[in-house]
Amino acid sequence: MNPDLAVRTALVTGFTRGIVFAAPCGLAEATSGTGVTVNPVLTGPTWVETQSERPPQLARSAGRSVDELQRGTFTVREFSSLLGRYTTPEELANLTCHVCSPAAVPTNGASLRADGGIVRNCI
Repeated sequence: MNPDLAVRTALVTGFTRGIVFAAPCGLAEATSGTGVTVNPVLTGPTWVETQSERPPQLARSAGRSVDELQRGTFTVREFSSLLGRYTTPEELANLTCHVCSPAAVPTNGASLRADGGIVRNCI
């Protein structure tokens, strides 16, 4: 990855995540007593069907297979991923459905990370 792009990406990602971690607390307080819960799901790299065209093109230009390209995401770019692979849309949907269910009523004002363990802090 281009070093300048990596720095810009880290800055934008860090700034955005900071806001997403802080905002739910205030919004949860503002909706207190209304039955509304505020729990954003913060996703990480997710393999979706719309990626069916671009990865083969990138892989061909790099002289690699799509599988090698996918694995490279977690050995080169996102080396700190505990999951070590892309998340699936179904996995994200499962978490989102749980957060929207009555079982999650006590959870309010929490930013839920579904990033495969890329972010390694306890904020």
